Amino acid sequence: LVPASPAMGERIACEAAAPAKDADGETVALRYRWYRNGEPVALGDGLPALPPGTVRRGERWRCEAWTSDGTAESGRVAAEVVVRNSPPSAPALVVEPTTARRGDALACRVEAPARDPDDDPVSYAYTWTRNGRAVTPGPDPSRVEGARVVKGDRWRCTATPTDGDLAGPPASAERDVANTPPGPPVVRIAPPSPRPGEPVRCEIAVRSEDPDGDTVRYRYGWQRNGAVQPFAGSSSEVPARLVKQGDRWRCSIT
Repeated sequence: LVPASPAMGERIACEAAAPAKDADGETVALRYRWYRNGEPVALGDGLPALPPGTVRRGERWRCEAWTSDGTAESGRVAAEVVVRNSPPSAPALVVEPTTARRGDALACRVEAPARDPDDDPVSYAYTWTRNGRAVTPGPDPSRVEGARVVKGDRWRCTATPTDGDLAGPPASAERDVANTPPGPPVVRIAPPSPRPGEPVRCEIAVRSEDPDGDTVRYRYGWQRNGAVQPFAGSSSEVPARLVKQGDRWRCSIT
């Protein structure tokens, strides 16, 4: 029988050889009969091959072959195969969230599940690497706790499908941890009631905090009576000569 170790749904052929004529010079024809788990199967009766899609995992198929000259028949010979288990296919994965930042928990999600040719239930074994080095996941192997996620790291998840007996090809997905912007500062104008000819300062009452621990720099912007002023972004003060009675000055810090 070919193949010797068929998978579910494969075509199985019964290959038999016989002389074209017997000792009497009569034409010889081959005959076939198929058995599934010891029971004759009418579907393959007389055929040298089973149609694709017939066999299922774990079934034992037996082919008997013999020759006939139309009057007498030869003895019968047989061969058997057992339909093997087939591993599942590779899944498709994605690491979420799409934009990961410091402190975000990462989840390895199966976007397209593995397909098992035998219709067996499929489970997944997960592994993680951080910057190319293996790490031990937490209680849930498909997730990484947020406390371990920091800016600049590259996390890679690999999931290997299995039907309980055979493992299929693994699939992987990656996610880079992005920079997190700093939080806003608290700003005040000093002095609170400026006089004409007195410089006006933009002061940081509460400094910005950066979740990644990066150094924070500040860019200043000024408006006078709603009009943007062409000061440099590093200018935290309005010169005294520009401070006039009745003007409204506004400072913003990014």
